[in-house]
Amino acid sequence: MFCHPRRGEAGERARAVRVRSSIGLVLAFAMGALALTAASPAGPAAAGAVCPSPYRTVRLGTLGGAAGVPLALNDHGAVVGWSNTAGGALHPFLWQHGRMTDLGTLDRVEGGWGMATDINRNGVAVGQSDRGGVRHAVRWQGGKITDLGTLGGVSASAAAVNDHGVIVGGRTMPDGVLRAFLWRDGRLTDLDVPGGGDVVVTDINNSDQVVGFAMPTDRPAFAFLWQRGTVTVLPTSRYGGQARAINDRGVVVGKVFGAEGGLAVRWWRGGSTMLGTLPDGDASGARDINDRGVILGAGNVGPHSLEDHAFLWDRGVLRDLDPARVPESATALNNRGEIIGTVPGPAGAGIAALFVPSAGSRR
Repeated sequence: MFCHPRRGEAGERARAVRVRSSIGLVLAFAMGALALTAASPAGPAAAGAVCPSPYRTVRLGTLGGAAGVPLALNDHGAVVGWSNTAGGALHPFLWQHGRMTDLGTLDRVEGGWGMATDINRNGVAVGQSDRGGVRHAVRWQGGKITDLGTLGGVSASAAAVNDHGVIVGGRTMPDGVLRAFLWRDGRLTDLDVPGGGDVVVTDINNSDQVVGFAMPTDRPAFAFLWQRGTVTVLPTSRYGGQARAINDRGVVVGKVFGAEGGLAVRWWRGGSTMLGTLPDGDASGARDINDRGVILGAGNVGPHSLEDHAFLWDRGVLRDLDPARVPESATALNNRGEIIGTVPGPAGAGIAALFVPSAGSRR
């Protein structure tokens, strides 16, 4: 059980930059024939308790500028994302062993531009960088940047990479439609999602299962799982949903939309489990899942509230991370239970941080 922060601490901690889609405000489901199991929200910690956080906060710094945002981490604790440079450019970074390194960009026009969006266990990072004003998908490996190009589109970006080096991402086609791709050893596969319109891929596991969401022009967005050319539409509501992450067991997490908001959801073996909300909240969303099945998400703290807290969901129990001093900007977690997010930096802007659990609180 986490202890509550001292009076006033929660308000003093500045809210950090959001790096993924925000949580909705109100849920009013019309489920139709779908049967989604609702998980009970966790009860509050003992009121008034004060104790040290079960997480140690490691501030990762910047590349010389004021701000930075972490986007992914691996099981060795290496973190990637973006940071401003001293000259104000936005560059991709790699943080490991206590040091932040500029991964480099494809060109230096106006200082260059790029961001790293994922990193695998082998230290291979992927993301995007501009060349001549055009966005390209890129890979960083062994200190070198590889230009994957626009992959048949007018621009492209890599979203995720698995431990086998298989990369997924998106490319904008000449007609303006966003299409998803899978790249393996120089071979490109188009991830065709029938009726999908714009297609966004968000994650890939080591079995080459890919998840994401499609945004048709004639109906709500829907979550999907792609595997070996077969697309499975994941059960949501008539308002749609999004898949955000998948672990190596094939468990998918994301969000199911309601009339005005949404709820965090876990998909597994064709079924769905709603993860519930924080006490008094009415909206939530799942952001990541590790191979132990622990889910990281965020939710509001009251009906229609704009205040969100990060949470962990583990074996049916949802725990508010605010008393543990983990901010709502928490984006991803690894198999060691480490979490990334942003905290206020010296200049007041958000900077990247790593939250390392104590030995007794690892999940």
